[in-house]
Amino acid sequence: MCFVGLLGSAGLAVLSLTCGEPAPLPLPRPPRRERPKPPATAARPANAPNPDRLALAVLSMSGARVGRCGPYGLTTDSADQRLLSACGKIGAELDDIYAARFGIRPIGEPAEGIILFGQLATYRAYVARDGRLAAGYAGFASDIDGMVVLHAGSGRKTAITTLAHELTHLVHRRALGTNLPPWLSEGLADAIGYGTTEDGIGPLQGVRGVEALAERLRGAISQGWARPLAELTGLQRSGFDRGVRSFDYEQSALLVRYLLLDPQLAPRFRAYLAALARAEPYSPERLRAALGVSWSELEAGFAGWLRVRTVLSKG
Repeated sequence: MCFVGLLGSAGLAVLSLTCGEPAPLPLPRPPRRERPKPPATAARPANAPNPDRLALAVLSMSGARVGRCGPYGLTTDSADQRLLSACGKIGAELDDIYAARFGIRPIGEPAEGIILFGQLATYRAYVARDGRLAAGYAGFASDIDGMVVLHAGSGRKTAITTLAHELTHLVHRRALGTNLPPWLSEGLADAIGYGTTEDGIGPLQGVRGVEALAERLRGAISQGWARPLAELTGLQRSGFDRGVRSFDYEQSALLVRYLLLDPQLAPRFRAYLAALARAEPYSPERLRAALGVSWSELEAGFAGWLRVRTVLSKG
């Protein structure tokens, strides 16, 4: 992977010239009684990286470099070539695997950027200066800024799964829009992220890769601590994963996996995703009707699948 170095104040000047609008050329003296027309300016594409955020990232990094992860731009100070190679594979194959796994082809080409910090400390410095996110997170995706921001301070494996998960959130915008309910947005992203390794995005196989989540959720269901699925699928972002004890992420990840792997429900679930891609409004009842089951049948089927798959994963 080739990089262009961005070092010191000169590097920042290059980034500013690359990402910002070009300075207008001097205008000729206008004829008398005519006003010169202002130079035309091109709007930043909706999914293009925010140049101010990129500049802030470089300020937080030591020896920042720019390059590519497939179709995505990359700004990083990481020297982990295995991680950077995995980033390239994920970026290059994500659209195709998204289409094959969920039955929806993302529209257009990705134009977003990735900011990858090699160390947790520099990531936290960026987060503190940016002021938008609690520093305890491994990374985040921003549709508004057209970027994924993450760090590799917790190890290569975690960075790879985080990258795949967060990039999937950006792909949602080109495939399903920006108003997905949180359980579906997170569950679909987990259906990509948890199966991703250095070799690329792997297939869905039972609870493989999410064994710990499955065990935790199975215990929560047996204790009556997990939400009813009718409630989970109706949550807004403000109510998702709130409270001292929450299993919303585990339920979302495993419910989506169940819907994608069950022979009868999978084609119905993909057909419903296709309806969402056509801008049909979402509601839990529309989902349930599309799946062709009652809530009690869905609860029983999901719990039974989870129980069997959890036991098999230990065999």
